[in-house]
Amino acid sequence: QVIINFFASWCAPCKTEHPLLLLLKNKQPDIMIIGIDHKDLKSDAVKFLEVEGNPYHFVGVDSDGSIGLKFEVFGLPETFITNSKGKIIYKHTGPLTKKIVKKEILPLL
Repeated sequence: QVIINFFASWCAPCKTEHPLLLLLKNKQPDIMIIGIDHKDLKSDAVKFLEVEGNPYHFVGVDSDGSIGLKFEVFGLPETFITNSKGKIIYKHTGPLTKKIVKKEILPLL
């Protein structure tokens, strides 16, 4: 499985969920976490991840929002999980919480 998380440095709810993504990376080191920096300046995202920590194994830049459109992202943050075949099996709109991670995400990993 792969976790895909759309975020931006200017997104307050993204900053709220960020510690949970760091915790998830530490507790589930075998799970690939991809961050997609959505409609943000790359330099701002780099600074954000340097200050707050980087939970992502890879960070993609979606400066014009075209990747978000393909994923039907409506607002930030949004988190997806794909199965081993690359099919999306889970989508969460809004910031992750400890309860969502425990009850909805961890059982899929």
